[in-house]
Amino acid sequence: MTAGAPVNVRKTSERTRLIRLIHVGKKQLGLDRDVYEALLEGAAGKSSSAAMTVSELSRVLDAMKRAGFSPRPRVSQTAVPGFITPRQYHYITGLWSLASRTKDERSLRRLTKRITGVDDLRFVPKKKAAALILALRDIAAKAGYDPDRRPE
Repeated sequence: MTAGAPVNVRKTSERTRLIRLIHVGKKQLGLDRDVYEALLEGAAGKSSSAAMTVSELSRVLDAMKRAGFSPRPRVSQTAVPGFITPRQYHYITGLWSLASRTKDERSLRRLTKRITGVDDLRFVPKKKAAALILALRDIAAKAGYDPDRRPE
């Protein structure tokens, strides 16, 4: 790169964001090195995400989503008074991803609406969040998971 050449910051930040998401997906899907490299080769023809363009990274991310990766939406670290806390949000989504048969956002929204009357998890009142957590703990127990025990 020559001195004074403009840097396309938007492409760089998008590329960095996609690489981070791909690495989160690798961890979430539990891919070992060989499987991960095979996925990269199959989706983009390269064995390293560092050597990929934005469009190639997008294809890899799409392949990971088809394999079951679901990027979690970011949650504000500041709690809105009266509504669910970020800690409760993560606990609920964690229980859901652990014990649900259908691990998609739509089915979590349906369960949330059925129990709390609110279809967006971020806007569930604190008092109703307890009912949702108890229901998810029951689902986890019926699925054979002990929500009180840390995974090994």
